[in-house]
Amino acid sequence: MTLSGLFSGANNPRVFNGTILYGGESCSNTKVPVTVPTLNPSVIAAFLANVQANGATVDFNASGSVGSTYDWYFGDGNQSLNAGPIVQHTYATGGTYLARLMVTESLCGCSDTLDVQVLANIGLGESILGQTLAAFPNPNTGVFTVRIAGNEAFEGQLEVLNVMGQVVTATSVDKRSASLDVNLDLRDYAKGIYMVLLSGSEGQAVLRVVVR
Repeated sequence: MTLSGLFSGANNPRVFNGTILYGGESCSNTKVPVTVPTLNPSVIAAFLANVQANGATVDFNASGSVGSTYDWYFGDGNQSLNAGPIVQHTYATGGTYLARLMVTESLCGCSDTLDVQVLANIGLGESILGQTLAAFPNPNTGVFTVRIAGNEAFEGQLEVLNVMGQVVTATSVDKRSASLDVNLDLRDYAKGIYMVLLSGSEGQAVLRVVVR
């Protein structure tokens, strides 16, 4: 058989995607547009937590995340599922909470999770301690005094935390009189906002201090 006979009649060559095809069962000349969805498996959980002036209400903003659904867990037993990237939560008592965001992309079923420590510096139930906190001067240059006052004796722990919820210094407290002054020195630490946390068996009290 001659070479021309191979490509005659039913064996006419056809070109498809750069490949020469021939034979009676080759592809059709009919062109039909096809849309193929592009799946992006990238999922990113990222958020910022901003404590309002009252110290109890926190604004959570995950607008920098990538995904389709947002599930929030606030660390105090409360949660907000499928709530969107921006939510707000009010803590009942002061303290450090581990807030969690889970972002899921429905197209691929992928998810990403991020945990951030949130420090509620003045909760709604602080009077349970029976003690009050005051710092002077405030703001300060890193050297300041914390005064613990209350009619009852108090034993507990006084801690200073940075904005990440990390303890930078701690001291035991044994208050036997109406008030107790504790001198603190943060000059070796970065300038910014710190939380003074007084903890006892009855609960916690928190005070915000600004170091300039």
